[in-house]
Amino acid sequence: MFYIALILATALLFGWISRYTDAGLSQAVESQDNESAFSVFTGFVKHHAASDFGLMLLQIIVILVVARGFAWLFTKVGQPAVIGEIIAGIALGPSILGLIAPGLFTKLFPVESIDSIALLSQFGLILFMFVIGMELDLSEIKKRFRQTVVISHAGIIIPFILGAVAAVGLYGRYASEETPLLPFVLFIGISMSITAFPVLARILQERGEMKSNLGIITLASAANGDITAWCLLAMILAISQAGSAASIVFTLLFAALYLLAMFLLIKPLFKVVGNAYTNTEIVGKGVVSLLFLTMLVSAYVTELLGLHALFGAFIAGVIMPEDHKFRRIITEKVEDVAHSIFLPLFFVVSGLRTEIGLLNSWELWFVTLLLILVAVIGKLGGSYIAARVVGENVKDSLYLGILMNTRGLMELVVLTMGLELGIIPPVVFAMLVLMTLVTTFMTTPTVSLIDAIYKRIEKVKQKRIAGVLHVFFSFGRTETGMAMIYTLHSLLKKRAHSADIMALHMTVGSDINPIQASAFKEASFKELNRYKKENDIKVEELYEVTDNPVKTILKRSEESEAQLLLVGVGHNLSAHPDDKQVRYLEDKYKAKFKLGSPILTALFNTQLLREKTSIFIKEHKGNVGVLMDKGFKTVSDRVLIIKESPEASELIHERYQKLIAALADASFVRSAVEFSSLEAQEDELKKYDLVVLSQTTWEKHFEASPSLIQQLPTTLILYPKSDI
Repeated sequence: MFYIALILATALLFGWISRYTDAGLSQAVESQDNESAFSVFTGFVKHHAASDFGLMLLQIIVILVVARGFAWLFTKVGQPAVIGEIIAGIALGPSILGLIAPGLFTKLFPVESIDSIALLSQFGLILFMFVIGMELDLSEIKKRFRQTVVISHAGIIIPFILGAVAAVGLYGRYASEETPLLPFVLFIGISMSITAFPVLARILQERGEMKSNLGIITLASAANGDITAWCLLAMILAISQAGSAASIVFTLLFAALYLLAMFLLIKPLFKVVGNAYTNTEIVGKGVVSLLFLTMLVSAYVTELLGLHALFGAFIAGVIMPEDHKFRRIITEKVEDVAHSIFLPLFFVVSGLRTEIGLLNSWELWFVTLLLILVAVIGKLGGSYIAARVVGENVKDSLYLGILMNTRGLMELVVLTMGLELGIIPPVVFAMLVLMTLVTTFMTTPTVSLIDAIYKRIEKVKQKRIAGVLHVFFSFGRTETGMAMIYTLHSLLKKRAHSADIMALHMTVGSDINPIQASAFKEASFKELNRYKKENDIKVEELYEVTDNPVKTILKRSEESEAQLLLVGVGHNLSAHPDDKQVRYLEDKYKAKFKLGSPILTALFNTQLLREKTSIFIKEHKGNVGVLMDKGFKTVSDRVLIIKESPEASELIHERYQKLIAALADASFVRSAVEFSSLEAQEDELKKYDLVVLSQTTWEKHFEASPSLIQQLPTTLILYPKSDI
C-alpha cells in the first residue's frame, strides 16, 4: 500500500505542475510552424551526435571494432595481433580511408577532434609501459647477465651505428630545417635498436619456448636491451629538448638522481608492500591507488625533465615488487583496460599521422627499403653474432636474432615520440612505420622457415618403448583433464605407471600476459600434479598459448608420435553444468526468435561453442578417443568394454581389437561383450562407471537414441584409424 500511495502522490504532483506549464508548452508548439515531433527528435539526436563527447564515443566504437577485426584476421594467418591493430590504424587514417572515402574520413576524424583521442591514447600508453616494466624479470637478467649483456648490447650498438650512418646521409635531404643534426642522427640510430619485448614474449609463449634455454636467454636479452634502449632514448630526448650543453648536463644529472631515488628508496619500500600483499583479497583500493600514484608521479617527473612520461611509467613498472603473485594481481587490474581500449586508440592516432601518400617517388621507396635493410642487418645480424660469441649454436643464434628483430608496438611508441617532438618529419615517420611493420611481420614466417630448414622439433621426444602405450590428451577444464586421467588409469590399471602419457592445456588468445599465462598453467595442472604424486604415475605436462587450439592439438600430438589422441566430447553431448546451461539458453534463443539455420550458425559459431571433435577425427592420422564425461571422479574397476560391431570392416575390427588390447587391462578385454546382449537392458548400463565402445557401435546404436545416451555413464568412444 505504501508503494501504491507513493506512485499516486508522484502522479498528482506532476499533474499539478503541468497545469502551470500547459500554456507555455502550447505557445512553444505553435512557434514551431507545424514542425513535426519526429523532426524535433531527429534534430535532438543529430545535435548530440555532433557534440564533442558524442563524436568521441563514436570514434572509440569504430576504432575498437576495426582494431579487433584486423587483429582477429592477422592471428588467423599466424601473425601477432599487434600487426593487425597497427594496420587497422593505418586503414582508418589518410592513407586508406582518407583516400577511398575522404568525406567520411573528414566527418569521422575532423582535425579538431584528434587531440582528444591523442590524450586518451597517451594515458593508455602510460599504463602499457607500466605493465611492460612489470613484465621484465630482473632476476633472470641477473642469472644470465654475462650472456645477455653481450647479446643485448650488441643488438643495440650495431644497429645504432648503422642507423646513425644512414641518418647522416638522409639528414640534408629529409630532415626538417629546425632539427639539428645530432638529435636526428641519434634518434634514427636508436629507432633501429628497439625490440618489442611483449611481442617477442608472446611468440615464445605460442611456441612453448618460455622455459627453454633459448627462451630464457632471448627474454633476458630483450629485457636487458629494453632497459638500455629506453635509458639511451631518454638521454637522446634530453639532448634534443635541452637548449645548451650546460642544460643537457643538468637534465642528465637530475635524471640520474631520479633513477637513484626510484631504485634505492622507492623499490625497497615496494618490496615490503609486495611481501605483505600477495593475494587479490587483501590487495585493496588503497594499495592499487598507491601504485597508480607512484606511476603517475614517476611519469610526471620524467615529463618535466624532458625524458617523456612513458619512460617514467616504464621505470615505475620495473621497480614494482618482484613477487610474481603480486605482479600478476596488479597486471590483471591494468592490462585488459590498457590493451582493449587505450592501445587501439594509439594505433589509430599513429595511423592518422602516417601518410603513406607522402612516399610518392621511387627515391622515397628506395630509402624506405634501405632503412628496412639497415634495421634487419643491424639487429638480426648483431644479435646473431653476439649469440655465437657467447657460445650458442647456429640454429639458436638464428632464432635469437630473428626474435630480437621484432619491433612492433614499442617501435611505434618511440617513433611517435620523435614525431611529436619534431625530431623526425612526417615522411621519415612513414618510412619508419613501414620498417616497423615489415620487421614485425617477418618474424613468424622467418621462424617457421628456420623450423622447416632444420626440421626442428620443439619438444624433445622420448625414445619409443615397445609394449608401452603412448597417449596424448588435451583438456580445457581441470575436471575434464582429471576425468581423462581417471579413465586411462582405470583401463590400464598397473600399466598406467609405465605408460607414456602427455597432457596439454591451452590458453586461447596470444595476447595473454606471460605472468598471467604462468598462473593459468599452475592452476590448470594443480590437481593433476597432486594425483601424480599420490599415485606415482608419470604424466608430461605441456602448456600452450595459442589462437588456434585445434591446429595446436593436432601439431603437438603428431610431434609426440602418440598412438592415441584423447579429447573431450563437444558441448552438445557434454554433461557439464556449464555446457547444459549453454544448450538450454541456445535452444531458448532459437525458439524465441525462430531464426533460420544460417543465422544460427553464424551467431553461435564462437570459439566456445564450435564443435571441434569432428575435425580431430577427420584430420588426425592416428587413433582418436572421444571422452563423454558424466562426472567421472575416481579410478574404478566397474568398466564395460563393448566388442566391435559386426557391421565394421575387417580392418577396423582388427585395429579396434589391437587398440583395446593396448589400452585396457586383460581382465576387461576378456569380459568384453557384444552390445546386442545389452540392447534391451538399458538399466544394465547403470551398473558401470565407464563404458568403452567403438565408433561403429556408437553410430549404429547410440548416436540417434537420446534416451540410450542418457543411460550411459562416462563413455570412451574409440576411432581406430591406425595400427598400434
